[in-house]
Amino acid sequence: MLRRIRQSLTMLGVAIAFATIGVAKADYPDKPIKFIVMYSPGGSSDVVVRILGRYLEPILGVPIVVQNVPGGGGAVGLAQAKDARPDGYSLTIFLDSLPVMEATGAIDFTQDDFDPVAIWGEMVLTIFTQKDGPYESLQAYQQAAMDKPGEIGLGMGYGTPAQFISKIVEDAMGADLNLVNIGGGAQKKAAVLGGHVDAAIEPTPSLAEPYKAGQFDIIAVLSEERLAEFPDVPTAKEQGVNAVHANTYGIMAPKGTPPDRLQLLSDAIGQVVTDPEFLADNAEVNFNITFEPYGEAGQHMEAVRATMLDVGGRLGF
Repeated sequence: MLRRIRQSLTMLGVAIAFATIGVAKADYPDKPIKFIVMYSPGGSSDVVVRILGRYLEPILGVPIVVQNVPGGGGAVGLAQAKDARPDGYSLTIFLDSLPVMEATGAIDFTQDDFDPVAIWGEMVLTIFTQKDGPYESLQAYQQAAMDKPGEIGLGMGYGTPAQFISKIVEDAMGADLNLVNIGGGAQKKAAVLGGHVDAAIEPTPSLAEPYKAGQFDIIAVLSEERLAEFPDVPTAKEQGVNAVHANTYGIMAPKGTPPDRLQLLSDAIGQVVTDPEFLADNAEVNFNITFEPYGEAGQHMEAVRATMLDVGGRLGF
């Protein structure tokens, strides 16, 4: 009789434990989750976050609300995300721009004010030139820079990731380029199109359609291997320039967010990135899925930070 009572109590305890776990899972999330995107609607970052959110909704069982908070090159949105309640309902994206702003002193906070959740993808960068211009390859562009130190232009925006990547390319080329402060992607494309600057660097999503339409030549991709969408474009490494870089895309939460909620979010993203329809939707916008879960993503983000702080020092910031 006593044994049966003990068995019953044990089973009751197990049932209560499972019920408690169920309640904990049901407890979060139980309302919409906000993704703060620090750029305007319609841009590359906005597009890929909305794709991610659309696939996360059925897994998490709550709406994903994208809130665009542009301003200050991303500083305004990041500051708002940093100051949000650390409860897992306010998230933002990690991009190279965060450590770049830290390096330039454009913000009064750092990457340490956020908790990493996961990395879900990257945008490979391209070096592009005027269509049928004087540079049929990165090697030709490099040789021109060697022949005319300080005269061959590479368009960028001062204090932006583009300036930092331009410096990485310049150093890898072993040449003295003229880093021309032009502005953002639209300004860079207009300047190259009009022949006002020799070349510029842009992510693949921004260049894919103009390139296919015959507006520009892409003389190199900054990836380890050639890209499926541009199979005829060689990498910089193939052309003797050891420059490899992609814009990393991750999810962050305000510092102090409960680890179990960070893990739950990471697990949900890990489930999303195996969905063939999700992969197809991202392929259409030239976004590469490279998932790194909670517990590993932070190391990658710190490596990006170390690179950008080092480059910032070389640029004199």
